[in-house]
Amino acid sequence: MQIRLLPITVLFLISFYSFSIAQGLQLKQNTVESRTFALLIGTDKYDGKPDWVDLNNPVYDAETVGAILEEDMGYNTEILRNPTSNQILSTLIRYHKVLKANDRFFLFVAGHGDYDDQIFDDGFIVAKDSKPLADDINRKTYISYNTLNSLINKLPAKQVLVVLDVCFSGSFNEKMKNYRSAYRLNIYDELEAVQFAERKLKLTTRSVITSGGLEPVLDGVKGHHSPFAYKFIEALRVLPSQKSVITGSDLYSYVSRMESQPVVGHFGDHEPGADYILGVSNSKAGIVLKKEYTPSVEDFRSRSSVPTYALGKVYDLSNNELLPAKYYTQILSEPSFNELQESIGVYKNYPELTLKVEKVNIKGKEWYRLLTGGYNDRSYADKQLQSLKKKYPQDKHIQGAFIKSSQLPTDDNIELNEIYNTDLILQDFSGYGIQIFSDTSLVYSLTKARVYNDKQLGTPYIQKSHVKGKTYYRVILNHYATKEEAVKYQQYIKSHTEDINLKGAFLRTY
Repeated sequence: MQIRLLPITVLFLISFYSFSIAQGLQLKQNTVESRTFALLIGTDKYDGKPDWVDLNNPVYDAETVGAILEEDMGYNTEILRNPTSNQILSTLIRYHKVLKANDRFFLFVAGHGDYDDQIFDDGFIVAKDSKPLADDINRKTYISYNTLNSLINKLPAKQVLVVLDVCFSGSFNEKMKNYRSAYRLNIYDELEAVQFAERKLKLTTRSVITSGGLEPVLDGVKGHHSPFAYKFIEALRVLPSQKSVITGSDLYSYVSRMESQPVVGHFGDHEPGADYILGVSNSKAGIVLKKEYTPSVEDFRSRSSVPTYALGKVYDLSNNELLPAKYYTQILSEPSFNELQESIGVYKNYPELTLKVEKVNIKGKEWYRLLTGGYNDRSYADKQLQSLKKKYPQDKHIQGAFIKSSQLPTDDNIELNEIYNTDLILQDFSGYGIQIFSDTSLVYSLTKARVYNDKQLGTPYIQKSHVKGKTYYRVILNHYATKEEAVKYQQYIKSHTEDINLKGAFLRTY
């Protein structure tokens, strides 16, 4: 895994005119049909080492986005894999001759980015042939955001969508660096799809969405997309099953759930109430793919029927059965599932709580317990409870919370010093990894491992160990054949995070 100096991702939405939308939506008879083009650029191989290390996912990201646009939305796609700066500029210039006024053009760029606030006050796309900065102080082998901005703005097509999955793309233009807008989402919610599209298509839009601030982020595990690309691809696949008209606002709403806190803004000739219309789709594939993603807390709360809980077992909020721990903190109990949902709605936003549900039978009546934690050491469980009570002195349920002993067997059935995946399947390899966490509770360590796995920070493994008479469960990221590879990852991850566990990461031999 590499650190990818990339997002702040930018969605740069430029003005457009009316057109007939694909997949069945018909506008007025005099609407002009537009052609659709997509240029996808991914760079994961770089000549400019040591400044620009190779990445894992940009080409894969570009290919995946391109496949969705081509297969599901009918775009004519072109992919540039590891192009030089001249190839990028020459290809964009060629589209000035290809595109017509009513066409739609989608540009996706993934790879390294850079920002210079000392001399140029501009951001840059790093191309395959971009030289180390010491050898190119004038940045002649880079593509500045100012150049890219101008080149795109002059394209003949009135409808252009640009997605920059590169670092520091929040500096794409001056307004973007200093502007946060109150983007009005879904202001025409009550309109029929055709009316909605017709109104939006009459307005000029120049909008920008960034994935966060001016900071580098992780590239992600090889073959699993960058964190932002993963979420953006998920939006392209899931939104067609949810919306009749897919807009830039919808894309922003979907990616805005990321921890990097995306920002939306406008620039240039943007008109109030304008929005980019990506298209219309009621794809069956979107419905199928949506089921593959882990349900959110909101999904859990909105289910019309009560999930099937076995008595006495513990579940997370996505209805996954968890391995039992010896001790939990019980926050409250409710006599019905509807009341449990209400309590979850209150406590799901408490950052210290990892909520769990247990269904029990008390004197012939079913109750739902809302739990947090999951510990094998009673003294540690007590310490965590006291910390919660100190932080929330006005919360009556937390003040009344208590440690509950589990009645379920807690034998983990895993061997000392062996390596297991998060499904507790024994792994047959040796080498090096990066330890980021350990706890006396297997349940808690597994919860932490899944958190880091969801963040695309690496493949987590579990190792059971005995230290000074106590049993600990280590969370170790990734598997490397050589010490050099592991040390390289360790150095990168420690220098590009504020996470206390990652900052304390250290080398571990399997």
